Amino acid sequence: STGVERARAFRQFMLELGGDLDPELLEECVTYSVDEGARTGRLLLDRARPTAIIAGNDQIAVGLLDVLEERGLRCPEDVSVVGYNDMPFVDK
Repeated sequence: STGVERARAFRQFMLELGGDLDPELLEECVTYSVDEGARTGRLLLDRARPTAIIAGNDQIAVGLLDVLEERGLRCPEDVSVVGYNDMPFVDK
C-alpha cells in the first residue's frame, strides 16, 4: 500500500541521513484522516517534544496542526509539520 511504502521510504531516508529512529519519536496512523492525525499527534506530544513532524498525508498533517494549536504550540515556530499530497487547502 502507499502507506507501507511511505513508511519504508521514511525509515530508509532517515537511516541514510543518520537521523533518529527512536520509537518514542514514531507514531503510525491507521487511516489517512484528520481525526487520526489528531489522535496520533496527541500520543506523540504526550511523550516527546519534536521540532518537526512528517505526516503520511495532508489530512493527517491538518489533525496535527489542530493538536499543536490546542497545546499552545505554533507551526513552524515551535514545530514544523510536513504532509504529502499537496491538497488545495494546505497552502493557506
